[in-house]
Amino acid sequence: MSAQVPAQFVFTASPNSPLLSGFRLNADGSLAPVPGSPFLINTSARAIAGVQGTLLVAEGASIRVFSLDETGAIRQSDSLRTGMITDFVRDQANGVIAVSPTGALALQVKDGKLQAQPTPVSPAPAEAQPFKQAVMDATGRFMYVMDAGKAELMAFRIQNGKPLPLSPQSYPLPRGTAFIALVELRKIQR
Repeated sequence: MSAQVPAQFVFTASPNSPLLSGFRLNADGSLAPVPGSPFLINTSARAIAGVQGTLLVAEGASIRVFSLDETGAIRQSDSLRTGMITDFVRDQANGVIAVSPTGALALQVKDGKLQAQPTPVSPAPAEAQPFKQAVMDATGRFMYVMDAGKAELMAFRIQNGKPLPLSPQSYPLPRGTAFIALVELRKIQR
C-alpha cells in the first residue's frame, strides 16, 4: 500500500528583486528547481507565506495569491489591496495574519481566493518575526535554511533532533534573498 505524501515546495524572495525562486522537495529531502523558476512578479516582495496550498506574496500595498500546479509552477489566482504588509504569521485556524505597521488582518484562502476574516486583529501579534531564515518540511524530517551572505539555500535532514547536511547541501539563490516559505500541495500517491 502506498503512503499519502504531500507535494511540498520551498519558495524564496528578496525585498530587492521582483523574482520568486521555487524548489520541489524530493522524497530524500533534496531540492529540484521548479520549472520556470525564478518567476518574475510585479514588484519585490515584502513577505511571503505558504497557506492552504497557495503562496501569498505581499508586494507594495497588496497581497497576491499564487496557486501551484503539480510541478510547483505558479499562476496568480487572486489579489487584495491591503496597505503595506511587513510579515505573515500563521494563525490557529489554518489561515494567516498579515502584519502591518498599523495593526494586523486575519486572512484565509479558499479555492485560490483570499478572504479577510470579519474579526480584525490588533495590535500586531507579538510572535511576528520578519525575515524568517528557515522552514521545516511538513513531516519534520527536513529543514531548509537561507544563508543570505552566501546567497544559498542549505538542506538538512533532522536526525535525533540534530540537523545533518544533505548531499548536495546547498542550492544557489539570487543575492539579497530574505524570505522563505513552504507550500504543501494536495496529497499525492508515492
